[in-house]
Amino acid sequence: MRSLISLSLLAMAACSASDLPAKPPNLCEEAGARCVSAPVRDVIAVDGDTFELQRLDGRVRLRLIGWDSPETGNSAGCAAEDALGQKVEARARELFADAKTLTFKPEGTDRFGRTRAHVYLDGTHIGWLLARDGLSAPWPSETVKPNWCD
Repeated sequence: MRSLISLSLLAMAACSASDLPAKPPNLCEEAGARCVSAPVRDVIAVDGDTFELQRLDGRVRLRLIGWDSPETGNSAGCAAEDALGQKVEARARELFADAKTLTFKPEGTDRFGRTRAHVYLDGTHIGWLLARDGLSAPWPSETVKPNWCD
């Protein structure tokens, strides 16, 4: 009986681990990459895919490229998304509190004027860190958003 339970737990762990997307490479480690680094204390996690860098010359809003996280409040599609979005915001703040450096590779701006960027905390992609907790999902097309209400 114990072996059956152990086997079941192992199978469940394998299934949930397979849902985790592959860890993205740190594009800032590539030769010739143009990236910006800042102490985490200078950055606010607005939510799971938007971050605000406080600089002497003003604020820079960063929008994570290729990843999406649940929204909160009126932007959420349902109550479940709002609740998950609140968890994302709390988890993002925890990740930032535990990190030292934020590094990002900017790639233009989005329709809201945010700098589109690949964003890393201590060298690991923030979207992937949140995805480990089910709080972010790859959004490769950036057209059809993941559905957080199912």
